[in-house]
Amino acid sequence: MEIAKGSSILFMVLIFVTSLIQANAYYYRQCTTQGTRCYGKYIKCPAECPTSESTNPKAKVCHIDCDKPICRAVCRSRKPNCNAPGSGCYDPRFIGGDGRVFYFHGKSNEHFSLVSDTNLQINAHFIGHRPAGRARDYTWIQALGILFNSKTISLEAIKTPQWNDNVDHLKFTYNGNPLVPPEGPLSTWYSPEKDVKVERVGSRNNVIVTLEDVAEILVNVVPVTNEDDRVHNYQVPSDDCFAHLEVQFRFFGLSPKVDGVLGRTYRLDFENPAKPGVAMPVVGGEDRYRTTSLLSPNCASCVFSQETSSEKETTEMTGLMGTLDCSKFSYGLGIFAPKLPLYILFIQIKTKSLTCSVSPMASQKLTDYERKRLDNIRRNDEMMAALKLRSKATELSKRPSVATKSYNVEKKPKIETPIVIRRSLRTRGIPPDSKGLHGDSANSNTPISQSPIKTESSKHLGPLSFADARDSVDSDTSFVESLVSLAKEKAQAGSSKGGEFLDEEIEGSLELESLYLNPENIARVVPGRIVNVRFFPSSSVKMVAAGNKFGNVGFWNVGQSKVFLYHPHKAPISGISVHPHCLSKIYTSCYDGIVRLMDAEKERFDLVFDSDASIYSLSQPKHEADCLYFGEGSGGLSIWDSRIGKRSSHWVLHESRINTIDFNYENPHIVATSSSDGTACTWDLRYIDRDKLSALRTFTHKRAVQSAYFSPSGRSLATTSSDNTIGIYSGVNLEDEASVYHNNQTGRWLSSFRAIWGWDESYLFVGNTKRSVDVVSTVEKRIVRSLESPHMSAIPCRFDKHPYEVGMLAGTTAGGQVYIWTTSR
Repeated sequence: MEIAKGSSILFMVLIFVTSLIQANAYYYRQCTTQGTRCYGKYIKCPAECPTSESTNPKAKVCHIDCDKPICRAVCRSRKPNCNAPGSGCYDPRFIGGDGRVFYFHGKSNEHFSLVSDTNLQINAHFIGHRPAGRARDYTWIQALGILFNSKTISLEAIKTPQWNDNVDHLKFTYNGNPLVPPEGPLSTWYSPEKDVKVERVGSRNNVIVTLEDVAEILVNVVPVTNEDDRVHNYQVPSDDCFAHLEVQFRFFGLSPKVDGVLGRTYRLDFENPAKPGVAMPVVGGEDRYRTTSLLSPNCASCVFSQETSSEKETTEMTGLMGTLDCSKFSYGLGIFAPKLPLYILFIQIKTKSLTCSVSPMASQKLTDYERKRLDNIRRNDEMMAALKLRSKATELSKRPSVATKSYNVEKKPKIETPIVIRRSLRTRGIPPDSKGLHGDSANSNTPISQSPIKTESSKHLGPLSFADARDSVDSDTSFVESLVSLAKEKAQAGSSKGGEFLDEEIEGSLELESLYLNPENIARVVPGRIVNVRFFPSSSVKMVAAGNKFGNVGFWNVGQSKVFLYHPHKAPISGISVHPHCLSKIYTSCYDGIVRLMDAEKERFDLVFDSDASIYSLSQPKHEADCLYFGEGSGGLSIWDSRIGKRSSHWVLHESRINTIDFNYENPHIVATSSSDGTACTWDLRYIDRDKLSALRTFTHKRAVQSAYFSPSGRSLATTSSDNTIGIYSGVNLEDEASVYHNNQTGRWLSSFRAIWGWDESYLFVGNTKRSVDVVSTVEKRIVRSLESPHMSAIPCRFDKHPYEVGMLAGTTAGGQVYIWTTSR
């Protein structure tokens, strides 16, 4: 009876857990990649993308990168991300598993091994041509050939003279036979063994190829456009638009022997031959990776073996059969082995014996419903294993032993020596030693006090006093008094002009030859990489505020030796805005969804707004100082109104995060936004139709647009994109377009480049990977000068100009330094 009672309890617990899992199956995902930070954890999907599938081809789906420092789900597009590791796009530009960008041009009409592992081979066929006067071919990836589990798969872009979006330009073969997947979003084709899946993302030209437990390949077919031809001078002939593939690979468990143009970058011992800082790092090795055909594993570096792949399948099946449970706890019930879809296990109990038999059913085929059921069983088993429900249920089912006597025996506490786990400064979120390497102290003449970065994961939603947020033992009394004094001066200036704060920003021409970097105008303001910098909008002070990726905000009055450092946030600073009419109030935002107001008169950081989504940008219009505009979540623009103390409006304007928000100087109701979805848009805030905004103009780039800023007069717009271009738009409706080539590939360790306007319409200033500042002429539409200095020891990435000092330019680095260029020596 007691055994039966225990079995009933166990059964009820399992039913409850199963129901709970099924009820939340579409809102949680588990990290199943072993050896990653988040392995085994169940993570809730964002409300914007609650599932990992969608019938809408443009919708994003729930995705978890299990190796990220923070275990959380994000919304991900199902098309290739050409700015992510594992991608191969354009005139073949790859991003390796190590995050480094490199180019492999190969040769036209030849085949090369991209990935070669013991159980996987992926080759690419290159197409292209060589214009007169060129030393090499312009090439693109036209087809992929895949060898996997004794199977061959190919997909290629069909040659066409003119591109038509309404025509499918993808062609497939499977084991040498033509394959035509059904058209339409989410149409899916499975191989007979269900280990290969081809899923259409849209109606045509976009697919996801999944090789079970091995790889996922996102494919997009695109042409070489007229704009591409103009910018890069490809000289594309009229009878071929060179339709080619944009691809992104995600691998699951590559071996240490993996090789290939792209595959070798995933090896732990790989040393990238591409030199960092080079505009187009090109790697060779055509002879090493050349294959005889699209589906051939024969090359000098190939390690794929058909026999090894077959042996692995056999070993996996044998291993699964060895895990069958024939213990006494089965109670004689017939059990279907979930890990053996082609075998059925029968258990029979005799008087004093237990027999197990395995009956092969190789000829039986599983339906999609049965396969889905097996996936649910596996997922439920993983959930129960993570919650340790089986062991707890077993304890409940055990018959309690009858104790005749009881003794209270005091046990001596067992003293164990604690195990000390060594962790690096990086994994603990602590910045490097401020002293740096030997001899590095010469890079900065301004010492600052550094303290370990706080790593608490929970948000602090209350106010923070300056004393609690200060990352220095030094007093900040002088700094606070100077801010309060500045605010009073601004208020007095406004009252003397009739109560209106007149904008005093100036325009002026600049002699580029006069710009100079004085070593006294260099300071390390914050520890780590600076992601945001702002000058105080005052003609009486030359003070900058800089925010880093750790959540610190530092203040430095140029020319002085002291820096004041605070730590009001726990994530990268995404925006800094000094109140235009009260300089003692500074708004800051960060990626953890928090906006704070630094109030020098109260000496504290007040909480202004808290969001479950990340905040990626911040802006405050000068004509409407009571409102804050910030980019929230995936493409959202929100307005927070201080008069009501809450968010007053919210629109979804882009498909991905908004990187910058900028207001037109002449028409403050016109705002420009840039987004990682590859577009920049202008909007008129006066015209809201049913709580929706319609874009006035949309400016499209091939990759993420990092910034979009209006010129000082408001008559021009400049965009900076990861596709290595700076767009310049002018005219009454910004209809005149020009594109300037500029290497904007900063990699993962530097902040992205963002070109800013100078003090008039003449020049743009943007960082250069050669440790200089490029000056772009908006008249000549080219780089006319590079500001260089022997005192500049790092790459400047983010910039700001002093609004009242012509020629005073601030540039920041990944080491926390601020360089101030001036016109006087």
